[in-house]
Amino acid sequence: MADGRSRTGARGRRQGGGRGRNREELVNIEMAAILGRERGWTATPERTGVVRGRAGRRPDIVVDVDGRAVIIETEFPPASGLEGDVARAAEYNLQGRGRPVATLGVVLPQETTGCDRGEIAGHLLACDSMRYCIVSGDGTRF
Repeated sequence: MADGRSRTGARGRRQGGGRGRNREELVNIEMAAILGRERGWTATPERTGVVRGRAGRRPDIVVDVDGRAVIIETEFPPASGLEGDVARAAEYNLQGRGRPVATLGVVLPQETTGCDRGEIAGHLLACDSMRYCIVSGDGTRF
């Protein structure tokens, strides 16, 4: 944009110059790409039509690990709605996979909110601690 401000386009991609606030979806795409590097894992970010009976629902990331699904829900700090997102996602019935074996809630590193897109993966990989919670397939939270 001529005034140097950034604007956000489809799927969380920033357009124009300067630093702005990244959207959660963009960080999820980068996180899924990192997770997808693991042998035997397929990570799919931000896709609708994967939750049976709820076509509009879009889990942040679905990771298929040898035919078993793990859902990852993410939020930027302070992540006040993350626990509710995780509880809802734990109940999803996924197309072709059934209920997830686990659902993770991950608070994204603060550094990923305002960096350039090319820096997101580096911030995710360099993060030495993340706040998270896990809900197992039977509803146990830890």
